[in-house]
Amino acid sequence: MSEWTLGQVKAMNLQLEASCRAEGGCSRFYVFDLDRLIESVGADYALSDIPPMTCEECGRPLKIELASVPPNQEKSQENEQDRKPE
Repeated sequence: MSEWTLGQVKAMNLQLEASCRAEGGCSRFYVFDLDRLIESVGADYALSDIPPMTCEECGRPLKIELASVPPNQEKSQENEQDRKPE
């Protein structure tokens, strides 16, 4: 994971996503709420400090990635995950 911070991710109009990609995994997808993360741990929190996470559905490791946000995309509350890095 990069040395970028949560604040930089937000400023670049990117989002933080995670997916269960383990062989035989459930393919569950999460979109982190950057505003809530920044409120919880601060804008200077480094992405490299995010601890390993597991899928709530199947318990397998999650792969965390950055993704671009298409202009005017409405956030879907259905798949958002409000995990807080510890």
